[in-house]
Amino acid sequence: AASRTCALPSPEPTPLQLLSPAPLLGPSLLPTPCSPLWLPWIAPPSPCPCRGWGFHHCCAPLGAALSLSLPSPRPPLPGYTLTMEPSRQVETVATEEPTVQEAREEALEAAPFVEKLEVKPWGVLGTQMTGQGERAVGPSPDDATAVVDPTSLAHVQGLGPRSSSGASGAIYGRAGLDRATAFPAEVVAEVQHEHDAKHQRYGSTQVIHVVGPDLRGPEFAHDEKKALEALTEAYTNVLAEFVSSGCARLRLLPLSGGFFSGHYHGDMPGMTIGALGAAFARLSPALQREVLRASALELCV
Repeated sequence: AASRTCALPSPEPTPLQLLSPAPLLGPSLLPTPCSPLWLPWIAPPSPCPCRGWGFHHCCAPLGAALSLSLPSPRPPLPGYTLTMEPSRQVETVATEEPTVQEAREEALEAAPFVEKLEVKPWGVLGTQMTGQGERAVGPSPDDATAVVDPTSLAHVQGLGPRSSSGASGAIYGRAGLDRATAFPAEVVAEVQHEHDAKHQRYGSTQVIHVVGPDLRGPEFAHDEKKALEALTEAYTNVLAEFVSSGCARLRLLPLSGGFFSGHYHGDMPGMTIGALGAAFARLSPALQREVLRASALELCV
């Protein structure tokens, strides 16, 4: 998608302006001329007027190295609907749970996590695909870094690692699993369903295997709330496994990407951040504290 150039907020009211309920994280949560998406999880303020709204090169840390523009505004929270007309304000209408107060509390609870999350322009192994092939552009993960593997249930329960490709295949090559016909018994026992996750150490490589939802399924065809809930469940399990791993750093990647995103392909940046924020908010206070103690939380794109 083409990137947009960030501009300072106009002194005039923008077409997108929140009427009710009040902004969840303070008065600076107002859209800007390059705002394609409302992301209530991001905590302002920032020198960049786009902070927390669009994924643009100037937005730090979440917008760093991303230049994705979504085709239309998305609902601010599950259960909310946005309506927009040119030069008119946006009205938010609560259609079902969560209540406004619950939504506000969840957003405030998630803000420290999303604020700490850094977007990196490389994969979980520190590499990036270019016209000349794969090259190292970032630091390679050490033995204190857990990397997320977006595996499939078919591979965990039958096909095995050696038949994998893409991000999973690269991770298995590093972990020494590229010729293995089966995953370790602990992984097979714990990853039985979509959304399940399991941490496993392979020598100096720490991996969190997780099965993201296949959003091409008919159950998600006309139900974005259900799709967001499925992503949230998967990310919740990833964060819990990260805490149990004892690792100091976490390298995430967007789950259910590529053709697994189905018709949500253009919405995945916003859905990913929304699901990550909701996942953190679901953790117990003790687990939240452990996640925030991480020396680095990275979303590798």
